[in-house]
Parts: sequence; C-alpha cells; structure tokens
Amino acid sequence: MPLFSTGLNLLQGCPMSRSCAHRLIGFLLLMPFFTACSVVPAPTSTLVPATATLALPTPTPQPTALPKPIGAFESGQYRNLFTELLGKSEAEVQRKIEQAWGQLFYGDDDTQRVYYPVGRDTAYIKDIANDDVRTEGMSYGMMLAVQLDKQEEFDKVIVAYSRLPQLDDLLQRIAAYPEAGRAEKIRSFYAQLLAMQ
Repeated sequence: MPLFSTGLNLLQGCPMSRSCAHRLIGFLLLMPFFTACSVVPAPTSTLVPATATLALPTPTPQPTALPKPIGAFESGQYRNLFTELLGKSEAEVQRKIEQAWGQLFYGDDDTQRVYYPVGRDTAYIKDIANDDVRTEGMSYGMMLAVQLDKQEEFDKVIVAYSRLPQLDDLLQRIAAYPEAGRAEKIRSFYAQLLAMQ
C-alpha cells in the first residue's frame, strides 16, 4: 500500500492535466517493477547439516572457438548467389552468363559490344562513356575472360594491353598495397560487414 499512496501523492495539488496523467501512467507501468524490487526474500539457513556431503563445484564448460573461416579459393567451394538468393537453376544462371558474354564480346558493334578484335592477335575493350580505351576496362575484360575460361579473348586483350605506350611508366606508378596493418584492416572490414547484417 505505501507504493499506491505514493502514486496518489503524485496527483495531490495537481489538476488532471496531461502532465499529471502521464506521470500517473508512468507510475502505474513501473509499479510491478517497484513491488518486485521491494520484496525481501526469506532468509535461508547457512548451516550445513553434519550428515551432508559437500559436492565440488562442476566446472563450467568453456565456449569453443569458432573455426577459422575458409575462403572459396582455399575450400574450392564457390557460392552461386544467383541460385542461393534468387532461386535460379544452374542452367538458367549459365544461360544468362553466356548471353551476357555473347552480347558484350560478340554483340552488335554499335549498341552492345565492348570487345573489339583488331587484326588476328589483338583486341581491346572500349570505354563506351568516353569513346576510348582505358586500362581499367582492359583489365575487367581480361578478368571476365579468365573467370569464364575464354583463353583466346584473354590472349588478344593482353597483347593489346602490353602494347600500350608508356606501359613501363604506368606500371612503375602503381602503388603497392601496404602490408603493414593488412590483417587488422581486413578484420575491421569484415566486422563492419557483419554489423550491417
């Protein structure tokens, strides 16, 4: 009862305004918490009977460490997110990849393709937006060719890439990835990805 009378004391001298109503509602919502906290448990005996045997405490099991994640390259298991997330069959995925390859590498010259053979042993990847050839586009073309096991297209693009003027100068200006702190940066990046899930 003392808690209830405390609640009534909140309203004394206070016309039933919105503020008073909010205080009363808040008090009523917290009342079970206050009553639970105010109950004192009955004392228990601390004496151990002479006939009782003392049991040694059982050790608490320690959590096992999570296995180190193994990447696709090391495990040889490459996930196919098209089948996992979109529910597409392997055949549908393969057909779509072949369609995209055919369009980008052998489609219409004016509206679809970015791969252009020049002579018998050379080809380039055209940057459509800038109407020229860029090293980034050439490298993406080579990456696609490697991933799809297209040796002929890869060989033609790398020949063109190796004939770029000032290639040696370009290669000298490529910044090397700093090894210092690399593992920590990868862990931090991975933690950020997990936090986004």
